[in-house]
Amino acid sequence: MTVEIKLFKRTGTYEKDGKDKQFTNYYLGLNDQLIPIEVKYFPNDKFGGRDPGYQGRVAALNLVAELLPEVPTKEKSQIINPHQITCPKCNKVMRVDDQDGSEFYLACDECDISCIVDIKVGELSFIDSDGNEIPF
Repeated sequence: MTVEIKLFKRTGTYEKDGKDKQFTNYYLGLNDQLIPIEVKYFPNDKFGGRDPGYQGRVAALNLVAELLPEVPTKEKSQIINPHQITCPKCNKVMRVDDQDGSEFYLACDECDISCIVDIKVGELSFIDSDGNEIPF
Protein backbone atom coordinates (compact mmCIF):
# COMPACT_ATOMS: atom_id res chain seq x y z
CA MET A 1 0.00 0.00 0.00
CA THR A 2 1.38 3.37 -1.04
CA VAL A 3 0.80 6.39 1.17
CA GLU A 4 1.00 9.85 -0.39
CA ILE A 5 1.86 12.62 2.07
CA LYS A 6 1.81 16.33 1.21
CA LEU A 7 1.71 19.58 3.15
CA PHE A 8 -0.81 22.15 1.96
CA LYS A 9 -1.65 25.73 2.92
CA ARG A 10 -4.60 27.98 2.27
CA THR A 11 -4.22 31.74 2.57
CA GLY A 12 -6.83 34.44 2.61
CA THR A 13 -8.29 37.33 4.55
CA TYR A 14 -11.07 37.77 7.07
CA GLU A 15 -12.57 40.78 8.81
CA LYS A 16 -12.05 41.38 12.54
CA ASP A 17 -12.98 44.57 14.35
CA GLY A 18 -13.55 46.29 10.99
CA LYS A 19 -10.04 45.47 9.74
CA ASP A 20 -8.92 42.91 7.18
CA LYS A 21 -6.62 40.30 8.68
CA GLN A 22 -4.60 37.70 6.80
CA PHE A 23 -4.65 34.00 7.66
CA THR A 24 -2.80 30.86 6.63
CA ASN A 25 -4.24 27.43 7.40
CA TYR A 26 -2.08 24.33 7.08
CA TYR A 27 -3.22 20.81 6.20
CA LEU A 28 -1.47 17.46 6.06
CA GLY A 29 -2.65 15.54 3.02
CA LEU A 30 -2.67 11.76 3.51
CA ASN A 31 -3.81 10.14 0.26
CA ASP A 32 -7.27 11.74 -0.19
CA GLN A 33 -7.74 12.98 3.41
CA LEU A 34 -6.86 16.45 4.74
CA ILE A 35 -5.84 16.83 8.38
CA PRO A 36 -5.74 20.41 9.75
CA ILE A 37 -2.49 21.45 11.44
CA GLU A 38 -2.29 24.16 14.10
CA VAL A 39 1.06 25.82 14.75
CA LYS A 40 1.23 26.04 18.54
CA TYR A 41 2.49 29.09 20.40
CA PHE A 42 4.55 28.20 23.49
CA PRO A 43 4.92 31.25 25.76
CA ASN A 44 8.24 31.27 27.60
CA ASP A 45 8.74 33.22 30.83
CA LYS A 46 12.43 33.65 30.00
CA PHE A 47 11.42 35.77 27.02
CA GLY A 48 8.64 37.83 28.63
CA GLY A 49 5.91 35.42 27.58
CA ARG A 50 7.01 35.37 23.93
CA ASP A 51 7.77 32.25 21.88
CA PRO A 52 10.99 32.97 19.96
CA GLY A 53 10.67 29.78 17.89
CA TYR A 54 7.11 30.41 16.66
CA GLN A 55 7.99 32.49 13.59
CA GLY A 56 10.63 29.92 12.57
CA ARG A 57 8.12 27.06 12.75
CA VAL A 58 5.62 29.03 10.66
CA ALA A 59 8.33 29.97 8.13
CA ALA A 60 9.39 26.32 7.79
CA LEU A 61 5.81 25.23 7.07
CA ASN A 62 5.39 28.09 4.58
CA LEU A 63 8.54 27.05 2.80
CA VAL A 64 7.49 23.46 2.12
CA ALA A 65 3.68 23.73 1.90
CA GLU A 66 1.95 23.76 -1.47
CA LEU A 67 -1.08 25.95 -2.06
CA LEU A 68 -4.24 23.94 -1.56
CA PRO A 69 -6.04 23.68 -4.90
CA GLU A 70 -9.33 25.51 -5.06
CA VAL A 71 -12.43 23.36 -4.94
CA PRO A 72 -13.98 23.47 -8.41
CA THR A 73 -17.23 25.39 -8.40
CA LYS A 74 -20.28 23.44 -9.44
CA GLU A 75 -22.51 24.59 -12.22
CA LYS A 76 -25.75 26.14 -11.05
CA SER A 77 -27.63 23.59 -13.12
CA GLN A 78 -26.42 20.81 -10.83
CA ILE A 79 -29.05 19.92 -8.28
CA ILE A 80 -27.89 19.11 -4.77
CA ASN A 81 -30.11 16.88 -2.68
CA PRO A 82 -29.38 17.71 0.99
CA HIS A 83 -30.77 14.30 2.01
CA GLN A 84 -27.98 12.51 0.11
CA ILE A 85 -24.88 14.43 1.26
CA THR A 86 -22.32 12.27 3.01
CA CYS A 87 -19.85 13.27 5.70
CA PRO A 88 -16.36 13.79 4.22
CA LYS A 89 -14.80 12.06 7.21
CA CYS A 90 -16.91 8.91 7.77
CA ASN A 91 -18.90 8.80 4.48
CA LYS A 92 -22.23 8.36 6.28
CA VAL A 93 -25.29 10.30 5.12
CA MET A 94 -25.63 13.50 7.16
CA ARG A 95 -28.94 14.35 8.78
CA VAL A 96 -30.83 17.56 8.05
CA ASP A 97 -30.67 19.58 11.26
CA ASP A 98 -32.47 22.76 10.11
CA GLN A 99 -33.61 24.65 7.03
CA ASP A 100 -33.88 28.35 6.24
CA GLY A 101 -35.25 29.03 2.76
CA SER A 102 -32.82 27.49 0.26
CA GLU A 103 -30.19 26.81 2.95
CA PHE A 104 -30.06 23.46 4.69
CA TYR A 105 -27.99 22.83 7.82
CA LEU A 106 -26.70 19.27 8.08
CA ALA A 107 -24.93 17.44 10.89
CA CYS A 108 -22.94 14.24 11.27
CA ASP A 109 -23.53 12.95 14.77
CA GLU A 110 -20.59 10.57 14.57
CA CYS A 111 -17.88 13.02 13.45
CA ASP A 112 -19.24 16.33 14.82
CA ILE A 113 -18.99 17.89 11.34
CA SER A 114 -21.60 20.32 10.01
CA CYS A 115 -22.52 21.26 6.48
CA ILE A 116 -24.32 24.28 5.06
CA VAL A 117 -26.01 23.62 1.73
CA ASP A 118 -27.47 26.35 -0.47
CA ILE A 119 -29.52 24.44 -3.02
CA LYS A 120 -30.43 27.61 -4.88
CA VAL A 121 -26.84 28.28 -6.00
CA GLY A 122 -25.56 24.71 -5.67
CA GLU A 123 -22.93 25.37 -2.99
CA LEU A 124 -22.00 23.49 0.13
CA SER A 125 -19.39 23.97 2.84
CA PHE A 126 -18.26 21.62 5.58
CA ILE A 127 -17.35 22.93 9.04
CA ASP A 128 -15.55 21.14 11.88
CA SER A 129 -16.51 21.35 15.57
CA ASP A 130 -14.27 24.42 16.06
CA GLY A 131 -16.05 26.35 13.29
CA ASN A 132 -13.22 25.97 10.75
CA GLU A 133 -14.15 25.31 7.15
CA ILE A 134 -13.01 21.93 5.88
CA PRO A 135 -11.72 22.10 2.29
CA PHE A 136 -13.43 19.33 0.35
